[in-house]
Amino acid sequence: MELVDKTRTHWLGGTILVGLALRSVWVLLFWSEPSSDGRTYFSLATKLAHGEDYFIGDTWAYWPPGYPLFLQVWFRLFGEGYLTLVVVNLGLFIVTVLLVASLARRIAGPGASRIATLLFALWPNLIALTSSASKELLVMVLLLSALRVQLARSVGASRIVLVGALLGFTALVQPSFMLFAFVILAYDWLRVASFRQLLIHALLLSVGFALVVTPWTLRNQRVFGAFVLITTNGGSNFYRANNPLATGGFTPRGEVDLSSHGEIESGRVGFELGKRWVMENPVDFFLLSLRKQILFLGDDSNGVYEALRRRLSSHLALYAVPKASCNTFWLAIWLAIGIGSYALIKNGTLIPFDATLLVLSVAYLYGLHSVFESDGKYHVPLTGVLAVLAGIVIYIGSRFPDARLDDLSKHRDGEKA
Repeated sequence: MELVDKTRTHWLGGTILVGLALRSVWVLLFWSEPSSDGRTYFSLATKLAHGEDYFIGDTWAYWPPGYPLFLQVWFRLFGEGYLTLVVVNLGLFIVTVLLVASLARRIAGPGASRIATLLFALWPNLIALTSSASKELLVMVLLLSALRVQLARSVGASRIVLVGALLGFTALVQPSFMLFAFVILAYDWLRVASFRQLLIHALLLSVGFALVVTPWTLRNQRVFGAFVLITTNGGSNFYRANNPLATGGFTPRGEVDLSSHGEIESGRVGFELGKRWVMENPVDFFLLSLRKQILFLGDDSNGVYEALRRRLSSHLALYAVPKASCNTFWLAIWLAIGIGSYALIKNGTLIPFDATLLVLSVAYLYGLHSVFESDGKYHVPLTGVLAVLAGIVIYIGSRFPDARLDDLSKHRDGEKA
């Protein structure tokens, strides 16, 4: 058993070193400063580090606060430079690798863990995001943490409250995860939890979520004199994604310009206009949703875009090579998951039930961005989950092609998953 533990440590350490080396080389070759949304988050974190109010562009709560609040801690400690940002991203990579390893090992054993961590370390788009102010990298850590705690062997109220708290932190960084607790409850329901247990779990998840989010909600109440759970951008984003001018991706405004409204009023009006358009144009909404789904899954190179495209507009060939590499890897991951899962099911091989939680996580964001604005960057928080799924499918398919679930469980438990 000591040999198994030593082998596991060596593999994990080697994978982390390889990942750090690749990311460091990328930063040295293609150093880039944050742009677009990343620049805004960087500026907000800098303001917070200097003790200033959370305010930018005449808005007090349009931008979710979680990522700037996280960054400003490191800016206070090490200075608000781009080098600090890169070091923070490298630290997030290490933490994410450990979570990917633990989650895959918990579900399918050390073999799946090794494959998943290697895939994650080599993921081209994640390497390219190393110099970006990308809140998705933090969301990934928080999401994987919540899933790992959910699958912990321990039972009791404290575990569920902790899951709720982690989801609260996730929502502060990315408000689209505010309803992710329903994924946890759906998993519990599929696991044959009783209705009474589901109610208790829902209450405990809500307690954990509220403990984290309430301080920011109270801050918003003090600023606006009105209830704003996290941000004011939900309604305007919903309308820009659902109106006659919507393309499925980012558009600066809808058919009706909401900029003349106040920060809270624009959200209220946006939801009303968006819902009206959806109800009056169901066919157009359906077709637009299909386009959003294609945008969500069709490209995995936003890191390359942030680092290179803005600087290499006259050297498209140089930009095209890393972009193609990212999307080739992305396609290979999906082929491994899709073809591998089909082959396992066809052969009667059972995949561990806990993998259902991963599938539900993917379905949640996929469904959400079938309604709201979509783009390849919005699936980045799922890359850790997808690495684990691919690792599980590849490992079980190669090691246990005709296995029953109890065979895999015995093997996993025998190696102290």
